[in-house]
Amino acid sequence: MAARHFSLLLLALLILYDLIPG
Repeated sequence: MAARHFSLLLLALLILYDLIPG
């Protein structure tokens, strides 16, 4: 049940890393 929430969190982290240069 928590797998979907964890994958969404990972996706958000990937997007943040893509937005922030460095």
